[in-house]
Amino acid sequence: MSAAEREPGTSVYAVHEDTADPDALWFYEVYTDDDAFAAHRHSETFARARPAIHALLAAPPEINRLTVVSG
Repeated sequence: MSAAEREPGTSVYAVHEDTADPDALWFYEVYTDDDAFAAHRHSETFARARPAIHALLAAPPEINRLTVVSG
C-alpha cells in the first residue's frame, strides 16, 4: 500500500498503465470529500513526489473532477 493510499479520506488511489501507450499513466482517485482531496494535494508525500513526477511529464497533467454516481 502506498503512502497516498493510507492518507485519511482516501477511498481509492489506483494507478493504471495505458495498454495502448505504455508511456501514459492514468490515476483514479476517490476521496471522501473536498477537504480530503485538498489534504492529499498538500501532503508531505505529494510534495516529495512532485519534482520526480513533473520531470517525467511531456505536458501538464489533465485533471478531470468527477462525481461518483454508482459503484
